Amino acid sequence: MNPNTDRQRLESKIAFLQQQLDSLDHYLPETYQYLMEEMDTQQVLLKQLEVQDHFALIDSDGTVRS
Repeated sequence: MNPNTDRQRLESKIAFLQQQLDSLDHYLPETYQYLMEEMDTQQVLLKQLEVQDHFALIDSDGTVRS
């Protein structure tokens, strides 16, 4: 699996979910709840990927970068 492709896929999903949230014409509690749960899930996956990438960088050359 290519980390860049995975990251792009997750970022696309997050952008789509944000677009859906922004396009709600009026407050729909169940729809809003579902979209927010999905947004959270995708953001967690993206953050996990970012942490794994950073740890791999640390392990590969022994340096820490921010």
